[in-house]
Amino acid sequence: MTEEEWTAQQCADAWGIKVKTWHGYVARGQAPPAKRHVGRTPVWDPETVRTYDRQGQGKRTDLTQEN
Repeated sequence: MTEEEWTAQQCADAWGIKVKTWHGYVARGQAPPAKRHVGRTPVWDPETVRTYDRQGQGKRTDLTQEN
């Protein structure tokens, strides 16, 4: 795994949710799909996770950056 790839735990931490919730979001298409698998471990591109357009009540608006 490279520094440019995140585990499910790192993605969940970035979104402020539990890892179990992250897996549920991915399964339902409410989070980006994994970039690839390292063995059986899915990994994600951090930029994709950060910029993914989250919908609904759980959307964290406090994390957006205004230029």
